[in-house]
Amino acid sequence: MVHPRETLKSAILSNASSILMVHNHVSGKLEPSEEDIKITDRMSQICSLLGIGLTDHVIVGPVNEYFSFREAKRMPIPNIQYRYRLYLLKF
Repeated sequence: MVHPRETLKSAILSNASSILMVHNHVSGKLEPSEEDIKITDRMSQICSLLGIGLTDHVIVGPVNEYFSFREAKRMPIPNIQYRYRLYLLKF
């Protein structure tokens, strides 16, 4: 199990501009599970809010095999858009 708070803690403390998620499937099956898809989507949304890019989510398999969400064009694209406003307060 992965929790976004714990995953992003070091990224925030390091002032990272982007992160790459990587994990392995001990079964050797490279197809992403439903949980893999859900956490990728959630991390993508949270990273977008924090201004940290999610470069890719890679599942590593046996003998130099891997699955890349980015290469498979399965990276979630956040539909969240914000307009930043600067407010100057005079005291």
